[in-house]
Amino acid sequence: MRRTRTLIAASAAIVATVGGITVASATAEPATKTEAVVSAPAPESGDVSTAETADVVTEKETAKKADAAAVKTKIVWTKRNTWVTYGKKAVLEGQVQVSQGALPGVEVVLFARNSTAKPWTRIDSMKTSTKTGLFRFYRTPPRNYYFGVAFAGSGNYEPAAGYAKVGVRRKLSPSKMSRISSTKFKYFGSVKPGGKGTQIKLQYKRCASCGYKYAKYTRANANGTWKFELAAPPRGNTYYYRAYSPSSSSYMAGYASEWRISSW
Repeated sequence: MRRTRTLIAASAAIVATVGGITVASATAEPATKTEAVVSAPAPESGDVSTAETADVVTEKETAKKADAAAVKTKIVWTKRNTWVTYGKKAVLEGQVQVSQGALPGVEVVLFARNSTAKPWTRIDSMKTSTKTGLFRFYRTPPRNYYFGVAFAGSGNYEPAAGYAKVGVRRKLSPSKMSRISSTKFKYFGSVKPGGKGTQIKLQYKRCASCGYKYAKYTRANANGTWKFELAAPPRGNTYYYRAYSPSSSSYMAGYASEWRISSW
């Protein structure tokens, strides 16, 4: 559900609406009004990749003669996050499949590393469900991370491994907007992880369907707080603003909620 917080003012008047409760400070002057509204909260996770879940099969159904080759297996991701916002859990779900279906009750091991130049580290293990054949790991990566799930194989089954990258966006939401004067606003928030010197950029556009353009940048203070001062648009116009942290080798670009300011 979209959450909208609104600041409406003319001259010295401020009207704030939060959760259906409205508080006004002074009598509004009807000549010119400006309004700041959260129009698009920032998403917290990326698209979840999915593949069809296979029915479980028994070893008897896939058994081979002693002199036959072991059955080929593969790791199939049935659900996983391609990226998450910093501090959020990523889902890594899948099956060990053969041509007839998924293997129940077999052990899989989860490995991770934060760079392709680093060795894999074993961090968890579990057995696939005897009912669904699924394994499911939940991880909270501190930065862009690579994950691998491995099945060691057995006398009847070949080993298999599957790999996934989970990107991490810096967290810039919730952001806030407050009035400085009748025609100026302060757009601010915090960045996590972040600290003094973390670069935050501001984008703007002049219509909902327009593409964003770069406006200016600032740097967070020691507490990770950032802010921009914005001027109200000319009467009859609506401008949209969004703060973001640029991507790096450790993080994907992170975005704050989109705000729009209208004048009439």
